[in-house]
Amino acid sequence: MEAIIQYLQNRESLGIKLGLERMDLLLDRLNHPEKEIPMIHVAGTNGKGSTVHMLANTLIAQGYKVGVFTSPSFYGIRGHVFRNNQIMDEKTFIQLMNEILPVVNELDRLGQKPTSFEILTALAFLFFKGRVDLAIVEAGMGGRFDTTNCITPLISVITTIAIDHEQYLGNSLSEISYHKAGIIKKNRPVVIGPMEEEAKKVIIKEAEEKNAKLFSFGEDFNIEIQDNRPYWIGPNGFSNELTLQIEGKHQLQNAAVALMVLYNLREKNVINIDWKRVNDSLYQVKIPGRFEMIKTHPNIILDSAHNFAGIDAFIHTAKPYFKANRQRVLFAGFKDKRLYEMIERLQSENIQITLTTFEHTRAAKKDYYKELLIKFDNITFADDWKKVITTFIEQSSQSETLFVTGSLHFTMVVRQFITQYYQKKSNGK
Repeated sequence: MEAIIQYLQNRESLGIKLGLERMDLLLDRLNHPEKEIPMIHVAGTNGKGSTVHMLANTLIAQGYKVGVFTSPSFYGIRGHVFRNNQIMDEKTFIQLMNEILPVVNELDRLGQKPTSFEILTALAFLFFKGRVDLAIVEAGMGGRFDTTNCITPLISVITTIAIDHEQYLGNSLSEISYHKAGIIKKNRPVVIGPMEEEAKKVIIKEAEEKNAKLFSFGEDFNIEIQDNRPYWIGPNGFSNELTLQIEGKHQLQNAAVALMVLYNLREKNVINIDWKRVNDSLYQVKIPGRFEMIKTHPNIILDSAHNFAGIDAFIHTAKPYFKANRQRVLFAGFKDKRLYEMIERLQSENIQITLTTFEHTRAAKKDYYKELLIKFDNITFADDWKKVITTFIEQSSQSETLFVTGSLHFTMVVRQFITQYYQKKSNGK
């Protein structure tokens, strides 16, 4: 495993390469395992990871063997690929890497070097073949030219569209929507979450061109509050109660999207659904890094709000906590994001914000934030985020809360650090 990790890390130097040419070559030489697996393809600026979790949990509870390919990973290199919520075991991972390696070497010689993400995607498809009834594939970035867009799914899903990854996808909602809409396939249905009209117009146009039946949040399905309880309202007046552990209005919307996908597949007799069990399976969903209370008394909440829309959703969910005593935010992000806008939005809530940095080539350093540090009294910078967390754990009162946000990658390393911190304490170290 160490050799594989090093090998894939070395290939990170190839960078992000949009386009499907290398993926097509790679899968062709592996005899196209992706063509033998029924799949759901999920893209979107925010919410796709949550929607994937909800779909997987519900289908597993219905008795299906479900594969999931997701990114980035909270659990190391193997954490991109799951079967029934279980991470792929090392032995199988090594076996499949050895199967792929000769093909990668051949493509390298031809000057068509697959990226690490392309290799992991192909490995996931090989793993799913013969092991799952259905797989849920989360797009990495964009959609049209994303590595995962080599599949023809049963149904496509676009959760939300907001400004993000501008250097790759464009600076407007219509440009970004063009990329997301690329996962829509001919004669295959597509489900979309709540989005602005500028984005929706692009999706509608693509769906019409592909003769893809469109199911839109707010039109074909919705969330309604009845007797102070949220209900999913689907086509033909069909309804199902929704009860989630995970917090936030946006998570109810993600659940609504997931239920529309399940409803559609059930109507096409692709799957069987016992609707009485659906709400229970959704309630069991816990998602790493999505408003996750990883520690209590004092509280630490991790939320991977990595763009402006994400920060807005985070603030809406965190509002009740802001009213309590001594709430603060630890923030680190990528310098190619709109960090100033995100931080100023946080600052407007009058909470204490500590900016920091972490080990990553894209991570913003202290100099990046100098104007914010001069402008606002409630914003400070800490060189050592680990010290911030340990000091908070050891010296804060039971009622205080620390929010960690700004980058999914940062949230991941913080989560790992806190988990290891308590493992060492429990072992007496």
